[in-house]
Amino acid sequence: MKKLIFLLTIAISYSQSATLNFGNIDYENNTLEILASTDMVILGYSLQLTGLTLTGCQQVMWQSEGCMCGYSSDGNLIGWAFDGMPLYPDEGVMVIVSFENGEDSEVCIEDPIFAIEASDPIIPETGDCIWAEFDQTPPDVIISFGNLDLENNIVEFNITTLEPVCCMQFDVVGITLGNWLWEMGGLVYENGLMAGSTTDGGVLIHEFGFEGFVPPENGMLAAFEIVSIDSLYACIENPEANFFGDILIVEAGECISTNGCTLMGDVNQDNFLNVLDVVIVVDCILNSSDCPCGDLTEDETLDVIDLFYMIALILEDN
Repeated sequence: MKKLIFLLTIAISYSQSATLNFGNIDYENNTLEILASTDMVILGYSLQLTGLTLTGCQQVMWQSEGCMCGYSSDGNLIGWAFDGMPLYPDEGVMVIVSFENGEDSEVCIEDPIFAIEASDPIIPETGDCIWAEFDQTPPDVIISFGNLDLENNIVEFNITTLEPVCCMQFDVVGITLGNWLWEMGGLVYENGLMAGSTTDGGVLIHEFGFEGFVPPENGMLAAFEIVSIDSLYACIENPEANFFGDILIVEAGECISTNGCTLMGDVNQDNFLNVLDVVIVVDCILNSSDCPCGDLTEDETLDVIDLFYMIALILEDN
């Protein structure tokens, strides 16, 4: 009998499990859910929440058992039943914390403990950290690449704007721009603005005579001549815009491939990066053949280093 009780005790102790994870983060109300799942009776919990300055907590799980929570601004969080009542197995939102806005940061659960009567504490498993982005203000203006015509050496820029814009500027890296192609139209030309490229890779767009502006609209902003392709990717950086002195919030669109590759390493152009691309690259290396999209190191040479990069990308995706 004693042996049976001992074995049952061992089995029960090994079956005990507990996990902590993040739930919903609400930037409008500055709250974050912490989820728990436990199959054991506990007396309380404690943990450290990094990356946030706490301003409050609301106990959700175990309220009927009289559980309360406490916090410190630097992220310490504890929960316990005031009258010592046990907290029974449960699953769901354990506690909701409130926080103040700060700089974007990684938020993690560290040093978690579930206290158990007459036993060593249980260390629950924790899920992944999350990234808290406090600035949720949508941009007034988004400037992005439009059509890239490599055959005729023309690149178009698009705009999505919620506000009227009279003046804007942004840098373009990866492509050296030439003349503004006003004859191709676009919102700059249609609304009486002027555009031009600078020697250091920028684009300037401005009103003429304090009259013209781009109204809230989506469409092609302007087209420019391409003088040279300088990289496998082209990006828009440091965008700025205003409406006669009123500064607008501007965001740049995604970078684009300048060699027609939608996915670098996808040498067979099937929109997947896998072992088939590896086989083709090996053949290209051995036979000194041209493999479009295979030069991942951007050194204008297809070699075994590009092959290693490709394999690493495939393993990372899997």
